[in-house]
Amino acid sequence: MKLLCPRVITGSLTALNKGAVDWGFQGLIAYGCENIVVIVEPKIVQVIQALEKHRCAVVKVKWAKENYCHDLASSYNLRLASADVAGHIFVWDVAAAVTTAMFSDGNRPIQDMEWLSLQDTSHDLLAVLHPPHSLVLWNADTGTKIWKKTYTESLLSFSFDPFDAANVAFLGQDCLLLVGDFSCHKLPSSKGRKFYISNSGGNISGSGSSSSLGGHGSSFSGATGVDKRTGTRQTLRSKVKSLVMQEGKHSRIEDGSNIMLTDCLQLGYHPAWRHCLILVYPREVLLVDLQIKQTVGIIPLERTGSPFVQVYACRQRDMLICLHENGSITVRMRKLCCSPAPTPNEPGSPYMTVGDSNVDVMYELRCQSDPMRLNKQARIYSISACPVTENKFSLLLGDSRILFWELRTVELAFAPHAYNQPVMSPLHTPGENITDQCTIPDSWTFPYRNNISTPKMVLSDMIGSIDSKVKSEHEVAFKFLLVGLLSGVASPIVVLRMCPPLTTKNWNIYKALLAVGTTCGSVQIFNLATGALWKEFNLHSCSVRGLEWVSLTGFLSYAYPTPGTNGLVKNELLLIDINTGRTRQLRGNRTAEEPPIELVRVSYLKQYVVVTFKDCPMEIWDLRSFTLLRQMPPNFPIVTSLEWSPSATVKNLKRRHASQESAKGSSDSTVASAREQTPEHTAQGSPAVELVDRQENKAAALKEHFVFTDNEGQLYHFFVEGSTVREGSKIPPDGNMGLITCIAWKGDTMVLADMDGNLSIWDLKARISKAVPTHRGWIKKIRFAPGRGNMKLLILYGDGVDIWDAKEVELVSSIKTPKDLPKLQDVEWAASDRPLLATDDGCIRVLDMKMRVSCSQIQHHDTLEVIFSPYLLPGKASLTLQYHLQHQPWRENYSLQMTDLTDTSEEFTQKLVNEQVDIIDRRARRAFIIALSAFCKR
Repeated sequence: MKLLCPRVITGSLTALNKGAVDWGFQGLIAYGCENIVVIVEPKIVQVIQALEKHRCAVVKVKWAKENYCHDLASSYNLRLASADVAGHIFVWDVAAAVTTAMFSDGNRPIQDMEWLSLQDTSHDLLAVLHPPHSLVLWNADTGTKIWKKTYTESLLSFSFDPFDAANVAFLGQDCLLLVGDFSCHKLPSSKGRKFYISNSGGNISGSGSSSSLGGHGSSFSGATGVDKRTGTRQTLRSKVKSLVMQEGKHSRIEDGSNIMLTDCLQLGYHPAWRHCLILVYPREVLLVDLQIKQTVGIIPLERTGSPFVQVYACRQRDMLICLHENGSITVRMRKLCCSPAPTPNEPGSPYMTVGDSNVDVMYELRCQSDPMRLNKQARIYSISACPVTENKFSLLLGDSRILFWELRTVELAFAPHAYNQPVMSPLHTPGENITDQCTIPDSWTFPYRNNISTPKMVLSDMIGSIDSKVKSEHEVAFKFLLVGLLSGVASPIVVLRMCPPLTTKNWNIYKALLAVGTTCGSVQIFNLATGALWKEFNLHSCSVRGLEWVSLTGFLSYAYPTPGTNGLVKNELLLIDINTGRTRQLRGNRTAEEPPIELVRVSYLKQYVVVTFKDCPMEIWDLRSFTLLRQMPPNFPIVTSLEWSPSATVKNLKRRHASQESAKGSSDSTVASAREQTPEHTAQGSPAVELVDRQENKAAALKEHFVFTDNEGQLYHFFVEGSTVREGSKIPPDGNMGLITCIAWKGDTMVLADMDGNLSIWDLKARISKAVPTHRGWIKKIRFAPGRGNMKLLILYGDGVDIWDAKEVELVSSIKTPKDLPKLQDVEWAASDRPLLATDDGCIRVLDMKMRVSCSQIQHHDTLEVIFSPYLLPGKASLTLQYHLQHQPWRENYSLQMTDLTDTSEEFTQKLVNEQVDIIDRRARRAFIIALSAFCKR
């Protein structure tokens, strides 16, 4: 297990994060959560990085393309650009968790952002759209502004033409702006051409296909056979959405003939179709041909269908992936009702020809995922697709959950009934020749062809192209498969509690587990080494009020609803075993209402627990037998703070009871050995109730003691041994202290904190005390850091947090909210030098001692599995891996295992390469070996 490093575990998203998601061709997903940029590895379904430097909500994230040759001078790296609502743009080196550049155009917000990839001038050019109408081209490496172009129309987003780098389409509030002279060398001279979408014909009565071209938001009745085709041609002639260009000062188009672009959700070029622009509306999708200035295809939504949210256009095949408001994903394929033929005026046109008239482009529904049950917190935010395979998708929800879907093909004969229907344009596989030997012709001519069996890993391998005529083709159908689910913190957070600390006795089985209580009544267990959600328990029907660990695998959770007018509630106090999920009520089924629980404290040896109530006497329980040892009388002082003594360690108690244990028989010696396995030192880490054998109930329990304060500041000392509870000494209140709110006790040092922001540090061995004013107001919580001799003290205020050194009585670091961070909900120690903060934005931050660093290098993080990514390797190792996989002319037989680097200085590089090779997909490994083995023999 690696040491805990600074990191952020994110929670729910804000509305401003809706468009901030991008799946890079490097294989990683980046998205914005509040002001944090989160990096997800989809294959192992884990967050591997969280970057925090923005002061405002992140609105855009974009991976750099890096589609150029790499060498040692320009090695592979993970470069990401992120922008916030205040207009600041950060360029990140994701692996090193540092920024390489930061720039902004004043404080103007950002509407859209895109890397320039279709040019070889520079690999660092970033185009940024600022409202209302400014486009700025930046050098993202140096933060230099190259040029700034201002247009006359208010612009919302833009899209580059994937076939021509000079063409850019802008989405305005009421028009489309097309620019044809975009250049990275000079400022575009023209102001672009403005276009409006209008209806060139009126509505007519008649039947038509549901996928026919029609008016905006119109619906059609179904038809079959010849009537259906006839209706399609009539509809095309009567209803055509065309682009109307307005030069200079334009006149407003009448509302009856104009289609308002204010409802347009998305604009983008089709990557598989030249001159095609996609416009996404809530109820339909328009496909506009920019050469003939007409809408050539419409995908209308069914009357009861869920509205569109986003559309992803695939590059490998003419297919659209549509996201809907109910969380479902639909696949719509180009409908091939006849073979494509060019029109007389447009050679190579993609439109279909029936008889002597052109038929509009149509898409048919091929597959649909199941809809989701959504609430106000779990709303649909965005979908992203793997740009390499285009058959893997991630669905981002507002509560930080990410669903990973994979599109697969099944034999049409075995397809579900919904997809096992005859269609006009069946899907075919490109065919796969199963062979274990590759034959290569002596003289190759382009295109190169061989009999290598192609693994079906990308979309183009799953279904064939339009003109594919391979004999081994067979019909298939699509289906969606949910392959992963990633969850974050269930906001809002109420309480944090770290498991017992790492010791020399439990280091081999220790897991850095953090229990998080939420307002919905659930308790989440996070592994801080990986940052992943380990388990989640839905325990209560109301907000969790507090958590206490009783061992490495068990904790107490108490909750109660909001008190009524009488101030009484029904308390719930549960003991949970996280390994089995077994839940047991500590105080039994009490149906009567009572004052709410204010405090639950477990003793250091995990034998007893004290439960205090608001304006009511406390209770002391035995955790071994689940029995009530004592309920204090009604005139007992009201407890304001309480802490168990840490002096009751196993070593001291074993020494104290050594004489008693030696006098007992063999049966008692068995009990003594079981007693030594306390929750803090047992190898199994089971709850206290399960650790000690039942015979121990007959033996004398170990004595422990605790202290508490009342409303007047008086300190009380109590002893608990077995079923006996005895009162010890009383210490009068300190005149310099107000109402005591919390106590921390470690070794011979006890610290008391009051509501006025004062600390009273007691040296119990020297019998002296020292008052320390913090001047920060009410102290809500104090906690000593784990570790022998570590006297760092974490102090939570209403407006921030401090770290003090109780031994030197000096301030180590400080944070004020909301200046430095959002408002704090709770604080804890994750390790001896790692403070843990839960903030109002639903995030959990593991910081350094200075509380300034919240992210670290990816290589310092624990991962669930080894990540295959050359971008995370050193430059020399990543290039060595590339050369090793491409060709091996120095070998007679091709092998994926690298054994050629015998130099001692190269052993580390060889180890990294072999680790990456071992986790390559088995289908790709087989294709590598079969194909490249033939090259090695030539």
